[in-house]
Amino acid sequence: MCLQCDGYSYEEVMQALDLQIRVQGWVLQHVHDDHTGASWSYTIGLVERYGHPELTMLDVTLDQQNRVIRRLVDDIVTRGSVSPLTVLAEGLEIVDVHPDHLVGDLFATWGNRYGFPPPPGTMQQVLLPSSAFCPCHADAVTRLDKPGPLPPRYASQKRRPNRAERRRRRG
Repeated sequence: MCLQCDGYSYEEVMQALDLQIRVQGWVLQHVHDDHTGASWSYTIGLVERYGHPELTMLDVTLDQQNRVIRRLVDDIVTRGSVSPLTVLAEGLEIVDVHPDHLVGDLFATWGNRYGFPPPPGTMQQVLLPSSAFCPCHADAVTRLDKPGPLPPRYASQKRRPNRAERRRRRG
């Protein structure tokens, strides 16, 4: 559950995000849409603190996203970049996110922090090898390096009322 869903105000959420970036240097933002089942993660703070593009992952479990992104960020924090050996060992591909996908709500918390969407060249997608997926889904991975619209499960995000708002409405 996110802080805002737990009743924290937008300002409190942004203050917590700022504190985490000041202390840790970066944040891993997880997003899950209950309506579509889509989930994705992206970093906030890598550009600001380390001069490295942010990282994002989609189409795999949040646990996998968490493990892979944290492993890559460990390299960035210690070396200043992702080690080619890590990419090779994990069988990963890292691609720049196409500018079509930088606008909109996909990276909304990043945009909320900085006041504008991520500029081109500041967001990279981490892709698992096709062997990580069953044969019928290996070609169905959402690639953000390609132009065009996102699949509907990622295209629109409707904000649900947070827990406190839902309680207030119930009376």
